[in-house]
Amino acid sequence: MFKYVFAVCALVSCFAAMQVNAQVSAPMYTAGSAGSTSTVTGIICTMGALNNMSDPYRGLVYPYVITNVDIANTPQTDQVIIIQIATGASMYNMVWNFTSDESMKIKTWLASIDTRNNLEVAIQATWDASGRFAISTPWTFAQGSLFPYGATADCDFATALKCLGDLQAKIPFDCINVGLPAVKKCVVDNQKCLLHTAKGLSLVQGYCLNSRQTIDSVFCSDGRLGGDAICNYVKCFLPSGKPLPSVMSVGADGMPTAGSMCASGAAASMAFSAVVALLVVIALLF
Repeated sequence: MFKYVFAVCALVSCFAAMQVNAQVSAPMYTAGSAGSTSTVTGIICTMGALNNMSDPYRGLVYPYVITNVDIANTPQTDQVIIIQIATGASMYNMVWNFTSDESMKIKTWLASIDTRNNLEVAIQATWDASGRFAISTPWTFAQGSLFPYGATADCDFATALKCLGDLQAKIPFDCINVGLPAVKKCVVDNQKCLLHTAKGLSLVQGYCLNSRQTIDSVFCSDGRLGGDAICNYVKCFLPSGKPLPSVMSVGADGMPTAGSMCASGAAASMAFSAVVALLVVIALLF
């Protein structure tokens, strides 16, 4: 949860001062000894996207909007890199770069998979004597795609993330009566930025899945019941990952009108399938 809070606040701060030199940089990965293995994590990007000053937000601030197709279609000379955002930082920076040959292997793999964004990976790197590791794809994505959630041209990115970040000052809080209504209000008030809100809440989902005790004891003053309320909402809110037409609207309940993991269409489809299955069973019996 703290990683989520720091990440949100760090991204918001970049709008106050877009100064690359002012940020706290995540350190470059140091190669391990030959034969040793370590995990390299971060978002797949390219040098061109990170250094594109005509559209700096896309690479420096929210690289999770970049798709595998975007990277696969970049020029051969545009090398693939791994980027991270350090705690307290305002922007992402490079933590590992790939050679031209390595980049082409990565791009070929990216071109072969279903279209998605939020290219955050966890790579099991086995180091060789030269201080490199072999490109052995497919890599594991740490989070799901944020499709089909989008953002309009007039999305106020800073305000959307600040709304979520302001909850930091209230930790711990009553998740049922304070936290969950506040999160839903942020979503409803900033639905033009649904993609960016989803990125923040996907980090919360990581805690719900991998560190539930943190949710129940550090985040929620109402314990397990509060944790259930937050985690159930976030799980249902997250996007389906399918590259459908962009969804940028939510209902008064703070749930996207389409494209979510618990979209009414998906639920209805499941219910219909269950009815059909039941009718088939009855027909067989008689």
